[in-house]
Amino acid sequence: MPSTLQDIETDGAIAQNDIDSIAGASTGRIEGIEFSGPDPADDALDAFVDLRVHFQDGHVTEATGTRAAIIRNGIWQWRTERVANFEVPELHRDEQASDQLIAATRTLFGNAPVFLAPHSDGTSSVVALNGAPQEGAFRPALISGVASLREGLDAQRAVQAFVAQRGFECTSSGNTVSISDGTTLTLKDGNVTDISGGLSFGDVLADGYLTSKEHQFLFHGYFPNAQIRANLATGRALVVSPGHDTFEVEAQVIATVHENQATWSWADKGLAGAPAAQAAVYLRRFALDNGIPQLLRPQFDASDLNDAIIAAKPVVNMWTHAATQLNQETTGIVLLRGPQLGLPDANQEAISATVADFPSHIDEKRTRDTYARNRKLTTDADGELSV
Repeated sequence: MPSTLQDIETDGAIAQNDIDSIAGASTGRIEGIEFSGPDPADDALDAFVDLRVHFQDGHVTEATGTRAAIIRNGIWQWRTERVANFEVPELHRDEQASDQLIAATRTLFGNAPVFLAPHSDGTSSVVALNGAPQEGAFRPALISGVASLREGLDAQRAVQAFVAQRGFECTSSGNTVSISDGTTLTLKDGNVTDISGGLSFGDVLADGYLTSKEHQFLFHGYFPNAQIRANLATGRALVVSPGHDTFEVEAQVIATVHENQATWSWADKGLAGAPAAQAAVYLRRFALDNGIPQLLRPQFDASDLNDAIIAAKPVVNMWTHAATQLNQETTGIVLLRGPQLGLPDANQEAISATVADFPSHIDEKRTRDTYARNRKLTTDADGELSV
Protein backbone atom coordinates (compact mmCIF):
# COMPACT_ATOMS: atom_id res chain seq x y z
CA MET A 1 0.00 0.00 0.00
CA PRO A 2 1.49 3.40 -0.91
CA SER A 3 2.22 5.70 2.01
CA THR A 4 3.20 8.85 0.11
CA LEU A 5 2.06 10.75 -2.95
CA GLN A 6 5.34 9.85 -4.63
CA ASP A 7 4.63 6.16 -4.02
CA ILE A 8 1.35 6.54 -5.91
CA GLU A 9 3.10 8.37 -8.74
CA THR A 10 5.78 5.66 -8.84
CA ASP A 11 3.26 2.83 -8.96
CA GLY A 12 1.83 4.10 -12.24
CA ALA A 13 4.92 5.54 -13.89
CA ILE A 14 5.90 2.64 -16.18
CA ALA A 15 2.35 1.80 -17.21
CA GLN A 16 1.58 5.44 -17.99
CA ASN A 17 4.65 5.78 -20.17
CA ASP A 18 3.53 2.70 -22.11
CA ILE A 19 -0.06 3.88 -22.49
CA ASP A 20 1.05 7.31 -23.69
CA SER A 21 3.46 5.76 -26.22
CA ILE A 22 0.80 3.43 -27.61
CA ALA A 23 -1.80 6.20 -27.77
CA GLY A 24 0.58 8.57 -29.55
CA ALA A 25 1.50 5.94 -32.12
CA SER A 26 -2.04 4.71 -32.79
CA THR A 27 -4.17 7.86 -32.67
CA GLY A 28 -1.73 10.69 -33.31
CA ARG A 29 -1.52 14.12 -31.76
CA ILE A 30 -4.57 15.61 -30.01
CA GLU A 31 -5.45 19.08 -31.28
CA GLY A 32 -8.31 19.86 -28.91
CA ILE A 33 -10.99 18.43 -26.60
CA GLU A 34 -14.59 19.48 -26.02
CA PHE A 35 -16.05 18.73 -22.58
CA SER A 36 -19.62 18.51 -21.31
CA GLY A 37 -20.07 17.80 -17.62
CA PRO A 38 -20.95 19.18 -14.20
CA ASP A 39 -20.68 22.83 -13.24
CA PRO A 40 -17.51 23.58 -11.26
CA ALA A 41 -19.70 24.59 -8.31
CA ASP A 42 -21.19 21.08 -8.24
CA ASP A 43 -19.29 19.13 -5.56
CA ALA A 44 -20.49 15.70 -6.74
CA LEU A 45 -17.86 12.99 -6.53
CA ASP A 46 -16.78 11.04 -9.62
CA ALA A 47 -19.10 13.05 -11.85
CA PHE A 48 -19.62 11.82 -15.42
CA VAL A 49 -18.13 13.88 -18.30
CA ASP A 50 -18.68 13.62 -22.07
CA LEU A 51 -15.69 14.30 -24.34
CA ARG A 52 -15.13 14.95 -28.05
CA VAL A 53 -11.46 14.53 -28.89
CA HIS A 54 -10.13 16.24 -32.04
CA PHE A 55 -6.95 14.81 -33.59
CA GLN A 56 -4.37 16.44 -35.82
CA ASP A 57 -5.42 14.37 -38.85
CA GLY A 58 -8.95 15.74 -38.59
CA HIS A 59 -10.84 12.81 -37.09
CA VAL A 60 -12.98 13.18 -33.99
CA THR A 61 -13.61 10.56 -31.30
CA GLU A 62 -16.36 10.64 -28.68
CA ALA A 63 -15.55 9.30 -25.23
CA THR A 64 -16.53 9.57 -21.58
CA GLY A 65 -14.56 10.46 -18.50
CA THR A 66 -14.79 10.87 -14.74
CA ARG A 67 -14.10 14.12 -12.92
CA ALA A 68 -11.41 13.49 -10.32
CA ALA A 69 -10.69 17.02 -9.11
CA ILE A 70 -11.23 20.75 -9.62
CA ILE A 71 -8.37 23.23 -9.98
CA ARG A 72 -9.41 26.65 -8.67
CA ASN A 73 -6.87 29.52 -8.60
CA GLY A 74 -4.10 26.97 -8.95
CA ILE A 75 -5.34 24.89 -6.00
CA TRP A 76 -6.20 21.23 -6.49
CA GLN A 77 -9.43 20.08 -4.81
CA TRP A 78 -10.30 16.38 -4.95
CA ARG A 79 -13.72 15.28 -6.22
CA THR A 80 -13.43 11.49 -6.19
CA GLU A 81 -14.07 8.66 -3.75
CA ARG A 82 -10.96 6.85 -4.99
CA VAL A 83 -8.79 8.71 -2.49
CA ALA A 84 -10.76 7.42 0.52
CA ASN A 85 -8.76 4.27 1.28
CA PHE A 86 -5.29 5.85 1.22
CA GLU A 87 -3.58 7.33 4.28
CA VAL A 88 -1.75 9.90 2.19
CA PRO A 89 -2.22 13.50 3.43
CA GLU A 90 -2.19 15.08 -0.05
CA LEU A 91 -5.23 13.00 -1.02
CA HIS A 92 -7.36 14.49 1.77
CA ARG A 93 -6.60 18.20 1.55
CA ASP A 94 -6.30 20.99 -0.97
CA GLU A 95 -2.90 21.19 -2.65
CA GLN A 96 -1.06 23.34 -5.15
CA ALA A 97 -1.78 21.81 -8.56
CA SER A 98 1.18 19.89 -9.96
CA ASP A 99 2.25 17.31 -12.50
CA GLN A 100 2.75 14.90 -9.61
CA LEU A 101 -0.94 15.16 -8.69
CA ILE A 102 -1.90 14.49 -12.30
CA ALA A 103 0.34 11.41 -12.36
CA ALA A 104 -1.13 10.21 -9.06
CA THR A 105 -4.65 10.73 -10.41
CA ARG A 106 -3.80 8.54 -13.37
CA THR A 107 -2.61 5.81 -11.03
CA LEU A 108 -5.85 6.01 -9.06
CA PHE A 109 -7.83 5.66 -12.30
CA GLY A 110 -6.00 2.65 -13.72
CA ASN A 111 -3.31 4.79 -15.39
CA ALA A 112 -5.88 6.29 -17.77
CA PRO A 113 -5.03 9.51 -19.63
CA VAL A 114 -6.09 12.64 -17.76
CA PHE A 115 -7.25 15.91 -19.34
CA LEU A 116 -7.84 19.39 -17.98
CA ALA A 117 -11.24 20.82 -18.94
CA PRO A 118 -11.26 24.64 -18.63
CA HIS A 119 -14.40 26.48 -17.47
CA SER A 120 -15.53 30.03 -18.13
CA ASP A 121 -14.92 31.02 -14.49
CA GLY A 122 -11.22 30.20 -14.75
CA THR A 123 -11.40 26.84 -12.99
CA SER A 124 -10.53 23.53 -14.64
CA SER A 125 -11.92 20.04 -14.14
CA VAL A 126 -9.42 17.17 -13.95
CA VAL A 127 -10.99 14.43 -16.07
CA ALA A 128 -9.78 10.82 -16.28
CA LEU A 129 -10.72 8.96 -19.45
CA ASN A 130 -13.06 6.01 -18.88
CA GLY A 131 -12.38 2.53 -20.23
CA ALA A 132 -9.31 0.32 -20.25
CA PRO A 133 -6.44 2.04 -22.09
CA GLN A 134 -4.57 0.17 -24.80
CA GLU A 135 -1.32 -1.44 -23.62
CA GLY A 136 1.81 -2.49 -25.43
CA ALA A 137 3.74 -5.75 -25.19
CA PHE A 138 5.22 -6.38 -21.74
CA ARG A 139 8.96 -6.40 -22.47
CA PRO A 140 9.16 -3.23 -24.61
CA ALA A 141 6.87 -1.46 -22.16
CA LEU A 142 9.10 -2.47 -19.25
CA ILE A 143 12.30 -1.44 -21.03
CA SER A 144 11.10 1.97 -22.20
CA GLY A 145 9.31 2.53 -18.91
CA VAL A 146 12.32 2.10 -16.63
CA ALA A 147 14.28 4.44 -18.89
CA SER A 148 11.54 7.08 -18.59
CA LEU A 149 11.47 7.20 -14.78
CA ARG A 150 12.17 10.67 -13.51
CA GLU A 151 14.93 11.40 -11.05
CA GLY A 152 13.96 10.51 -7.50
CA LEU A 153 11.45 7.77 -8.22
CA ASP A 154 12.07 4.34 -6.68
CA ALA A 155 12.87 2.22 -9.76
CA GLN A 156 12.50 -1.07 -7.91
CA ARG A 157 9.05 -0.12 -6.64
CA ALA A 158 8.03 1.07 -10.11
CA VAL A 159 9.07 -2.26 -11.64
CA GLN A 160 7.29 -4.29 -8.96
CA ALA A 161 4.08 -2.30 -9.46
CA PHE A 162 4.15 -2.64 -13.23
CA VAL A 163 4.88 -6.36 -13.06
CA ALA A 164 1.91 -6.87 -10.73
CA GLN A 165 -0.35 -4.78 -12.97
CA ARG A 166 0.51 -7.03 -15.90
CA GLY A 167 -0.22 -10.21 -13.94
CA PHE A 168 3.34 -11.42 -13.42
CA GLU A 169 5.21 -12.10 -10.21
CA CYS A 170 8.64 -10.90 -9.17
CA THR A 171 11.14 -11.35 -6.37
CA SER A 172 13.83 -8.93 -5.25
CA SER A 173 17.24 -9.80 -3.86
CA GLY A 174 19.72 -7.03 -3.23
CA ASN A 175 20.11 -5.11 -6.48
CA THR A 176 18.29 -7.58 -8.70
CA VAL A 177 14.63 -8.08 -9.54
CA SER A 178 13.61 -11.42 -11.08
CA ILE A 179 10.31 -11.57 -12.98
CA SER A 180 8.30 -14.74 -13.53
CA ASP A 181 8.61 -14.42 -17.33
CA GLY A 182 12.37 -15.04 -16.96
CA THR A 183 13.55 -11.43 -17.10
CA THR A 184 16.10 -10.20 -14.58
CA LEU A 185 16.80 -6.54 -13.90
CA THR A 186 19.94 -5.20 -12.26
CA LEU A 187 19.97 -1.90 -10.40
CA LYS A 188 22.83 0.37 -9.38
CA ASP A 189 22.48 3.59 -7.39
CA GLY A 190 18.71 3.32 -7.67
CA ASN A 191 18.62 3.06 -11.47
CA VAL A 192 18.03 0.01 -13.66
CA THR A 193 21.31 -0.61 -15.49
CA ASP A 194 20.70 -3.98 -17.14
CA ILE A 195 17.71 -5.96 -18.39
CA SER A 196 18.41 -9.56 -19.34
CA GLY A 197 17.54 -10.97 -22.73
CA GLY A 198 19.89 -8.95 -24.92
CA LEU A 199 23.19 -7.12 -25.04
CA SER A 200 23.96 -4.84 -22.11
CA PHE A 201 25.43 -1.34 -22.05
CA GLY A 202 28.66 -2.87 -20.78
CA ASP A 203 28.70 -5.22 -23.79
CA VAL A 204 28.37 -2.50 -26.43
CA LEU A 205 30.76 -0.23 -24.52
CA ALA A 206 33.38 -2.98 -24.57
CA ASP A 207 32.64 -3.75 -28.23
CA GLY A 208 33.33 -0.13 -29.11
CA TYR A 209 36.17 0.84 -26.83
CA LEU A 210 39.39 -0.21 -28.60
CA THR A 211 38.17 0.20 -32.17
CA SER A 212 36.93 3.68 -31.30
CA LYS A 213 40.21 4.50 -29.61
CA GLU A 214 42.28 3.64 -32.69
CA HIS A 215 39.96 5.62 -34.97
CA GLN A 216 40.32 8.66 -32.71
CA PHE A 217 44.11 8.26 -32.71
CA LEU A 218 44.03 8.32 -36.51
CA PHE A 219 41.61 11.24 -36.76
CA HIS A 220 43.49 13.51 -34.38
CA GLY A 221 46.86 12.42 -35.77
CA TYR A 222 46.03 12.94 -39.45
CA PHE A 223 43.63 15.88 -39.10
CA PRO A 224 44.66 17.94 -36.06
CA ASN A 225 42.39 20.86 -35.18
CA ALA A 226 39.82 19.70 -37.71
CA GLN A 227 36.59 21.68 -37.94
CA ILE A 228 33.35 19.87 -38.75
CA ARG A 229 30.72 21.68 -40.80
CA ALA A 230 27.67 19.48 -40.59
CA ASN A 231 24.68 19.72 -42.93
CA LEU A 232 21.70 18.48 -40.93
CA ALA A 233 19.48 18.35 -44.02
CA THR A 234 21.74 15.95 -45.92
CA GLY A 235 23.51 13.91 -43.23
CA ARG A 236 26.88 14.99 -44.64
CA ALA A 237 29.71 17.13 -43.29
CA LEU A 238 32.81 18.90 -44.50
CA VAL A 239 36.01 18.18 -42.61
CA VAL A 240 38.29 21.21 -42.71
CA SER A 241 41.79 20.63 -41.38
CA PRO A 242 44.86 22.87 -41.77
CA GLY A 243 47.30 21.45 -44.33
CA HIS A 244 44.73 19.12 -45.91
CA ASP A 245 42.20 19.43 -48.66
CA THR A 246 38.67 19.79 -47.35
CA PHE A 247 36.71 16.56 -47.80
CA GLU A 248 33.13 15.40 -47.32
CA VAL A 249 31.96 12.45 -45.23
CA GLU A 250 28.78 10.93 -43.85
CA ALA A 251 27.75 12.66 -40.64
CA GLN A 252 25.23 11.74 -37.95
CA VAL A 253 24.57 13.85 -34.87
CA ILE A 254 24.30 11.20 -32.19
CA ALA A 255 23.81 13.56 -29.23
CA THR A 256 23.67 17.23 -28.32
CA VAL A 257 25.13 18.98 -25.28
CA HIS A 258 23.77 22.06 -23.54
CA GLU A 259 25.60 23.21 -20.43
CA ASN A 260 26.08 20.00 -18.39
CA GLN A 261 23.28 17.97 -19.95
CA ALA A 262 23.51 15.65 -22.93
CA THR A 263 20.49 14.65 -25.02
CA TRP A 264 20.27 11.78 -27.48
CA SER A 265 19.45 13.20 -30.90
CA TRP A 266 16.32 11.07 -31.17
CA ALA A 267 14.97 13.05 -28.19
CA ASP A 268 16.12 16.50 -29.35
CA LYS A 269 13.11 18.33 -30.80
CA GLY A 270 15.41 20.53 -32.86
CA LEU A 271 16.62 17.45 -34.76
CA ALA A 272 13.28 15.66 -35.16
CA GLY A 273 13.16 13.98 -38.57
CA ALA A 274 16.53 15.37 -39.65
CA PRO A 275 18.51 13.12 -42.02
CA ALA A 276 21.53 13.78 -39.78
CA ALA A 277 19.77 12.22 -36.75
CA GLN A 278 18.73 8.87 -38.23
CA ALA A 279 21.59 6.92 -36.64
CA ALA A 280 20.27 7.99 -33.24
CA VAL A 281 16.80 6.73 -34.18
CA TYR A 282 18.33 3.35 -35.06
CA LEU A 283 20.28 3.40 -31.78
CA ARG A 284 17.03 3.82 -29.87
CA ARG A 285 15.41 0.86 -31.67
CA PHE A 286 18.47 -1.27 -30.90
CA ALA A 287 18.35 -0.26 -27.24
CA LEU A 288 14.66 -1.11 -27.03
CA ASP A 289 15.23 -4.52 -28.63
CA ASN A 290 18.10 -5.36 -26.29
CA GLY A 291 16.95 -3.70 -23.08
CA ILE A 292 19.62 -1.02 -22.61
CA PRO A 293 18.18 1.76 -20.43
CA GLN A 294 21.30 3.94 -20.71
CA LEU A 295 20.63 4.41 -24.45
CA LEU A 296 16.93 5.10 -23.88
CA ARG A 297 17.02 7.84 -21.26
CA PRO A 298 16.46 11.01 -23.30
CA GLN A 299 18.82 13.13 -21.22
CA PHE A 300 21.86 12.23 -19.16
CA ASP A 301 24.74 13.93 -17.41
CA ALA A 302 27.41 15.19 -19.79
CA SER A 303 30.04 13.48 -17.61
CA ASP A 304 28.76 10.16 -19.03
CA LEU A 305 28.95 11.36 -22.63
CA ASN A 306 32.24 9.71 -23.62
CA ASP A 307 31.08 6.21 -22.68
CA ALA A 308 27.73 6.86 -24.36
CA ILE A 309 29.43 7.81 -27.63
CA ILE A 310 31.69 4.76 -27.55
CA ALA A 311 28.73 2.46 -26.85
CA ALA A 312 26.82 3.92 -29.80
CA LYS A 313 29.62 3.38 -32.31
CA PRO A 314 29.46 -0.42 -32.81
CA VAL A 315 25.66 -0.23 -32.98
CA VAL A 316 25.60 2.23 -35.90
CA ASN A 317 29.01 1.20 -37.36
CA MET A 318 30.44 4.71 -37.36
CA TRP A 319 33.76 4.91 -35.53
CA THR A 320 35.01 8.49 -35.61
CA HIS A 321 33.45 11.29 -33.62
CA ALA A 322 33.96 15.01 -33.26
CA ALA A 323 32.19 18.00 -31.77
CA THR A 324 30.63 20.82 -33.76
CA GLN A 325 28.71 23.91 -32.71
CA LEU A 326 25.07 23.61 -33.82
CA ASN A 327 24.07 26.99 -32.42
CA GLN A 328 25.29 29.48 -29.84
CA GLU A 329 24.20 27.28 -26.92
CA THR A 330 24.32 23.72 -28.27
CA THR A 331 27.20 21.45 -29.23
CA GLY A 332 26.55 18.48 -31.49
CA ILE A 333 28.48 15.22 -31.14
CA VAL A 334 28.86 13.98 -34.70
CA LEU A 335 29.75 10.47 -35.83
CA LEU A 336 31.68 10.51 -39.11
CA ARG A 337 32.29 7.89 -41.79
CA GLY A 338 34.23 8.09 -45.03
CA PRO A 339 37.23 6.56 -46.82
CA GLN A 340 39.55 9.26 -45.46
CA LEU A 341 38.71 8.11 -41.92
CA GLY A 342 39.11 4.37 -42.41
CA LEU A 343 41.90 2.59 -40.57
CA PRO A 344 44.95 1.45 -42.57
CA ASP A 345 46.12 -2.15 -42.38
CA ALA A 346 46.98 -3.04 -38.82
CA ASN A 347 50.56 -2.55 -37.67
CA GLN A 348 52.04 -3.67 -34.38
CA GLU A 349 53.01 -0.20 -33.17
CA ALA A 350 49.46 1.13 -33.55
CA ILE A 351 47.96 -1.98 -31.99
CA SER A 352 50.27 -1.80 -28.97
CA ALA A 353 49.46 1.88 -28.43
CA THR A 354 45.74 1.20 -28.67
CA VAL A 355 45.70 -1.62 -26.10
CA ALA A 356 48.16 0.06 -23.73
CA ASP A 357 45.62 0.77 -20.99
CA PHE A 358 42.06 -0.02 -20.00
CA PRO A 359 39.66 1.87 -17.72
CA SER A 360 38.57 -0.34 -14.85
CA HIS A 361 34.89 -0.30 -15.90
CA ILE A 362 35.60 -1.75 -19.36
CA ASP A 363 35.34 -5.52 -19.88
CA GLU A 364 38.95 -6.05 -21.00
CA LYS A 365 38.53 -9.57 -22.41
CA ARG A 366 35.44 -8.69 -24.43
CA THR A 367 36.95 -5.51 -25.85
CA ARG A 368 40.18 -7.30 -26.79
CA ASP A 369 38.26 -10.12 -28.49
CA THR A 370 36.06 -7.69 -30.43
CA TYR A 371 39.02 -5.55 -31.43
CA ALA A 372 40.91 -8.62 -32.61
CA ARG A 373 37.98 -9.60 -34.85
CA ASN A 374 37.57 -6.08 -36.19
CA ARG A 375 41.27 -5.73 -37.02
CA LYS A 376 41.88 -9.41 -37.93
CA LEU A 377 44.52 -9.84 -35.24
CA THR A 378 45.99 -12.92 -33.61
CA THR A 379 45.55 -13.56 -29.90
CA ASP A 380 48.25 -15.63 -28.19
CA ALA A 381 47.90 -17.84 -25.11
CA ASP A 382 48.54 -14.85 -22.82
CA GLY A 383 45.86 -12.78 -24.51
CA GLU A 384 48.35 -10.50 -26.27
CA LEU A 385 47.31 -9.17 -29.68
CA SER A 386 49.57 -9.19 -32.70
CA VAL A 387 49.32 -8.56 -36.43
